[in-house]
Amino acid sequence: MNNFYISFLLSPVTLWIFTIYIIYVIYYIYIVISISYIFHILYLSNLITSIRVSEETKRELIKIGGELIAKDGIERSMEDILKMLIKLYRKK
Repeated sequence: MNNFYISFLLSPVTLWIFTIYIIYVIYYIYIVISISYIFHILYLSNLITSIRVSEETKRELIKIGGELIAKDGIERSMEDILKMLIKLYRKK
């Protein structure tokens, strides 16, 4: 019985089926990675926009963030700081 089982596992048909299974798994992984990459390009890249500021402006924004942390203990993102400055500008 053992010899039959070993010869079945090593038979060309079994090896062919195993090879096809491995190719299927690799293809499935490729598809999943491709879909997640496409999702990232189409969806996530539209959520984030980069802006260029000088080093001096960046330092000032970081200083403002530090002052806000010292004031109320809440850490804010650069976006939050910019939104606060925009609101302050609009009030004037």
